[in-house]
Parts: sequence; C-alpha cells; structure tokens
Amino acid sequence: MRTTAISLLFCFLLACGNPSTAVTPTPVQQSADSQIAAWLLTAQTAITQAEPLVATNPGLKDPLNRVIAAYNTAESAYLVYHAAVKAGTSADATALTAQVTQLLSNVTAMVSLYGGKP
Repeated sequence: MRTTAISLLFCFLLACGNPSTAVTPTPVQQSADSQIAAWLLTAQTAITQAEPLVATNPGLKDPLNRVIAAYNTAESAYLVYHAAVKAGTSADATALTAQVTQLLSNVTAMVSLYGGKP
C-alpha cells in the first residue's frame, strides 16, 4: 500500500515536471499568474495524496506539516498577487515565484524521503 501510494505521488510529480527545475514565468503577468496557480495545484495535489500515508508512515507527519504550512503561506501570497493581476495593477511575481519554487522543492524532498525519486 505504501509503495503504491508513494509511486502514485511520484508519478504525479513527474507528470507535472520537476519542480526543482521550474522555469521562471514569462514577464506577461497573466502567464505568471497561470503558472503560479498551476504550481500551487501541483503542491496541493501532492499534499492531498500524502495525507493518507501519515497513518502508516508516522515519520511523514512533520515533513508534511511543514509543506502544508509553506503551502498556506504561498497560497495567501498568491491570492494577493492574483487580485492585483485581476485589477490590472502592476504586480511583481519574483518573490512569489521564489516562494512557490521553494515549496515545490520541499514537496520533492518529502517524496524523496519516502521512496520517490523526483
């Protein structure tokens, strides 16, 4: 069961690309907005898939909680950025992109701890 769930999580991460080599979004704000939303969805899906594994892998609890906390922080920052983009104001995605890239790197590290090889 553990191997199957971890394999599914690993396959998902591979299908979405390697988050540690994520490309910085293009200068067009709408493209950056869409890319950051996609990255957050990748992290959210990984979290959702990892949560049931905690029952059989108690060591996963702390890394998962750290990823969840980082996700919540990144999501809050994204919502502010997204609102600025929708309002047509100038919004800089540089700091947010770095934050989300670090989040995805943390997800990759968490998966690596439990058998995946992202």
